[in-house]
Formats: sequence, structure tokens, C-alpha cells
Amino acid sequence: MPDVLIAGGLSRWFEGGNGRVHAVRGASLRVGEAEVVAVLGRSGAGTTALLSMCGGLDAPDQGRVWVTGRDLAELAGVDREEFLRHTVGWVLQRPALLPLLTVEENVSVVLRIDGEPEREARAAARTALDAVGLRERADQRGDELSAAERRRAALARALVRAPALLLADQPTAHLDQRSSRAMLALLRDAADSGTAVLFATQDESAAAAADRVLVMESGALSER
Repeated sequence: MPDVLIAGGLSRWFEGGNGRVHAVRGASLRVGEAEVVAVLGRSGAGTTALLSMCGGLDAPDQGRVWVTGRDLAELAGVDREEFLRHTVGWVLQRPALLPLLTVEENVSVVLRIDGEPEREARAAARTALDAVGLRERADQRGDELSAAERRRAALARALVRAPALLLADQPTAHLDQRSSRAMLALLRDAADSGTAVLFATQDESAAAAADRVLVMESGALSER
């Protein structure tokens, strides 16, 4: 399968009160089309910093990232923003749903920003919500959803553009066992549609659902 994400020799450090913190140390990885890869690491291991660089939210101090063959270091300004918006989908630890908008509006707004007509954007949002089992909640406000439902709504929003790469940071954190299984099944469904999926987790059982597991300790990444 072709590689959607290639990261080579990524390093990232931050200046803290006690000096420099080396969050990521020379990490390299690949994620292929229709593949699910988990990065297993404890809190503070550097998994969030790694995903941020892979998805273009942050730039590495060393190393390069290629997404669908494009070198993120060579993209800038509007071109970079548009490429990432259409190519990479995100499910963050705390889904940033707009509380006063309906669930459907939270999903469709990303298409409206791109100039999609309202009717088509709403239809696409309903399809995405149906895929994650939230069709019946489409008219509820974002702040009326449970934690698990907010995570699923965020996934629908990430998938509505059919991204080549989906990044999920701790997608099962603070969910009960049933909700965790449902979320992992949705990530698998996304991969089955051709999306490359990379997610970070502290949960061994969640990592076991992936095709491959990478382990991160003190910023260093290794293959299990």
C-alpha cells in the first residue's frame, strides 16, 4: 500500500523552567493508505508533540514530514493551510465543538468555510454523522452531547472532507469500554475507506486494535 505519511528523524524541544525539554528524539515512521497505526506512550512521552508535527500543527526542530508526497517544510501561508485542511483530519483530546451550534452545523461549517453551498454541506454532514451513529443527534447543540458523542461528532467533522490522513490524540481517553470499542471501530471504518489513520494512546487494549503499534518513551519512538 502507498505511504500517505512519512516522517523522518523528527526532533522537537521546548524551553522550560528547568532548561530544555527534548519532547521528541529522532522519530521516524510511515503510515500507509488504509492502515491503522497506534503510538503507545504514557503521559509526557511525547505522543502529542509527535502527532502535531505529523499533521503540520507544529514544525520539527529537525527532520521532515511528507503527507501524500508533499514535503510540509516546502509549504507556507495559504497553500500550506489549504493543503492541510483538505488532506489531514483531526480528532483532538478535547473536541472543540462550538457549543451553540447544532451537531450538524459543527460538522458542515468546515465545508461552508470552503464555499460549499449550504444544501450540499448539510447533506454531507448528515452522511458523516450517520457514519458515526449520530444522525439522530444532528439537531442537538454541541454542548448537549455526552463525552463519547462529542468525540464521535469530532470524528464526523474530521471525516466529512474524506481526508487522506486522520490523526487522533487519545481517542478513547475517559470513555467507558463500550464507547472505546465503538470509537476504535469507527477508526477502522475510516481506514477501510482508504484513509491512513495514526492515533496516540496510553491504553494497551486500544493499541491492540491497530495494524501496527509503535511505542514512545521519553520522546524516542520504536516499533513493537
